[in-house]
Amino acid sequence: MAAQPWTIFTADIDDIDADLLRSFMRGQLADRLFQESAALEFKREIHSTNVVRAIAALANTAGGIVLLGVDENEPDFDNAPGVPADTAMRVLNQCQSSLTPRFSPEIAPVPIPGTDRVVLVIRVQAQPALLPVALNGQVPIRQPGRTVNATHDQILELVARRSTSPTDAPMYSVQTTFAPDGDVRSQDPTPSFTVRVATAAYARLAPARTITLGRRERATLANIIEESPLATFAGLNAPHLVRNLSERPTMTDDSRSASRYAAHLAVPSEPNPHRISLDVRVSGRQVAFAVDFSANVPSTPQDASTLPVVQRHDFIAAAGCAVRTVEDGLLPVVASWMGGTPAAVDDLDCWVTTANRPFDRAIDLTDADTLPTPGNPWTGSVRQLGPLADEGDLMARFRAPMERLYIDLQVDDEVSLVDLDFARAREVLTRVP
Repeated sequence: MAAQPWTIFTADIDDIDADLLRSFMRGQLADRLFQESAALEFKREIHSTNVVRAIAALANTAGGIVLLGVDENEPDFDNAPGVPADTAMRVLNQCQSSLTPRFSPEIAPVPIPGTDRVVLVIRVQAQPALLPVALNGQVPIRQPGRTVNATHDQILELVARRSTSPTDAPMYSVQTTFAPDGDVRSQDPTPSFTVRVATAAYARLAPARTITLGRRERATLANIIEESPLATFAGLNAPHLVRNLSERPTMTDDSRSASRYAAHLAVPSEPNPHRISLDVRVSGRQVAFAVDFSANVPSTPQDASTLPVVQRHDFIAAAGCAVRTVEDGLLPVVASWMGGTPAAVDDLDCWVTTANRPFDRAIDLTDADTLPTPGNPWTGSVRQLGPLADEGDLMARFRAPMERLYIDLQVDDEVSLVDLDFARAREVLTRVP
């Protein structure tokens, strides 16, 4: 689960470092994409107003990034010519003195190893104001591979598009929209456990097309779920993987419209099938979605003071597969609907519910000391899952919350059990492509 191609466009500006920029440039070069586009521009150095003009053009179009200190003919971060570190202040001063209305982009100075120079990652958000950003009486706009001054008709079109922009549409709150609130237990039978992972992505202001969930988009989403790590984990994505099932699992629509698609993958005639559910919602430039994996685990007698009747390593492995399904399957497709470079992507939220209510909670994968209020697990601070480096990073983030959870459930020798569960979960995940 390496950084996605758009991570540099959506990560917190303070998180953009040499590793992320190096990965981005190498990925672009490997895909033969290292060229200027409508959302990406390169500048070897700053002279006159070349950089501030590029910034204004991105602000007037759909936002994007200027890499300053990079030679587009030799796209190697470690050997980039770079610029002096104080160039960032020079760029900000030019923006404040030359642009109308005034605004400042985000700037991340990334030091080049072994030198005293930096590459500036200048990130520009599309400006929602009705009037476009002007430089010396001109309105620069971005076209694929170049910056031009807008004509009179283009300025009128730009103003008209902004005045009718869908960006004012109500946005879904991922935590309130998808936090389990009895919906999981409404299934018949009630699953032994359900893992839910949710997030949202946001298109740029313009010229992003209106996103709708038509037949083609729904078919793409269904195919991703059918071929996902979750489906492999459950044995629901190929006949030879189905475990003692008499028929092929099918993707069934629960709800569909231009703005919502809900469906589930299960074996229709099985009394207690594992089930994968997808809920996608579109509002304006936002696409919010959640993936569920509901499992039915055979009951075995257990003492009430120990864990609920759930195989612990199963939900840990299921959570890992759910995160992979979202990050490696669904997010790239949603990003492609947004031109490949969404303006922002929320961190992931993760929840676990079980047939035994004391086991419910929002899994905090950033701070093991912050847990929801006992008895009311969906309130309080729910931290989110930030960018993941790899599979080991994902598993490491689950360990501390699980250990705390086992303590809360009064499990004896919780550290040894966590070690055992993680060994089992890792073994399961190695079998999932």
